[in-house]
Amino acid sequence: MIRLAALVTAPLLAAAGLTLLPQQPSRAQAFGSDLTLLQQQLPQTHPHVDVQAFDAAVAKFREKLPTLTEDQADVGFMELVASLGDRNGHTGIFPLDPGNRRAFHEYPFLVYEFSDGVYVVREHGDHHRLVGARLTAVGGIPIAQVLARVEALVPHDNETSGIRNVRSMYLLNKEVLNGLGVAPRFDFTLRNGKDVERTPTPASARAYSREFDGIGPPMWPNGAAHAVDRRAETRVSLLARRRVVYLAYNTTTVDTSPVAARIVRLGSKPKVRRIVVDLRNNRGGDNRTYAPLIRALKRLSRKHKKIVVLAGRATFSAAANFMGDLEAATRYVLVGEDSGGAPNLYGDVEPLDLPESGLRVEVATTWWVKSRLGASDPRVTFHPDVVVRPTAKSWFAGRDPALKAALTAPLSKAHTIHSLGN
Repeated sequence: MIRLAALVTAPLLAAAGLTLLPQQPSRAQAFGSDLTLLQQQLPQTHPHVDVQAFDAAVAKFREKLPTLTEDQADVGFMELVASLGDRNGHTGIFPLDPGNRRAFHEYPFLVYEFSDGVYVVREHGDHHRLVGARLTAVGGIPIAQVLARVEALVPHDNETSGIRNVRSMYLLNKEVLNGLGVAPRFDFTLRNGKDVERTPTPASARAYSREFDGIGPPMWPNGAAHAVDRRAETRVSLLARRRVVYLAYNTTTVDTSPVAARIVRLGSKPKVRRIVVDLRNNRGGDNRTYAPLIRALKRLSRKHKKIVVLAGRATFSAAANFMGDLEAATRYVLVGEDSGGAPNLYGDVEPLDLPESGLRVEVATTWWVKSRLGASDPRVTFHPDVVVRPTAKSWFAGRDPALKAALTAPLSKAHTIHSLGN
């Protein structure tokens, strides 16, 4: 009936010198075209998608889409892409992705999920003086429950360190919280024990990223002694009365030939007993750059030098590739917490821009098999031989218990496969 009325009315309006303007698609209809594009393109780009499961998730989201606000739709898109599951830490919609045309905003502090709570470690500006405060609730909801709500949106290689590695960018996002129905009232317990509530003004995603170096600054080690290590791409030093060669290996974007040569030179000295490679701040890069370092460590292990690797939630992408290749080359002691990256993972992203919503979807294009067990390896993380979980108490005191453990852990703790069963 409506279509017939429109057909009848249009000639009458034309005769009267008037024009019937075409109806503009609703916001939900526009987002529906984005959903169709995502449904068609993502399985063509990604190396492996369970199409039946993905189509079912798309259909479920499409039913709800007409009733959603823009923020709720953003959350829905994030959850849909994150539903691809493990080994997909590269594939997702990231609020701090500079490719988003959608204007995202972050609340102006940086938090870290320590084993003893969620704490503010930095803040944007100096308006609230929250560094050192423990975040206890958001919108009156206990922080553990808020983290659980956010978890479904987070791309990950594994559900332990992989999610904790980037969850804060969703937790502190204005649009995400609004889409989840969580009011931006943040409850803290200050270092003096006082409880306070803050409703801060959010910063643009661009300003937040500029202040906090993307998804956040390197977290370990803290303390003045390693300030230079944190700033360097790679840096070699001697620790423990020159008995340990320590490599801060913070990015896999540089040729490791020079650093490998120096490690061999220092590590070959009779006094040196072990080589410690610290990957805790290494979020990846290019896995074609580290072959010289692998060869150097293999050579030193044959000279009966102990190889120790420090890893954590930020050890991801090509840094996880490095761990897999090193695991295949030599036996080493792994210290720290579960790695953010998996032994085998999907990587090398291509962007898929959704024109109506302004969201950018990063989609992995390559299936990287680095496990010595092959493509069927069930592991989704490298589990440490010596577990040392980061605590706020140690971090704010400038202590580094994981490094301390790396300097003393016996080689008998080493496993050829660092699995969840260790």
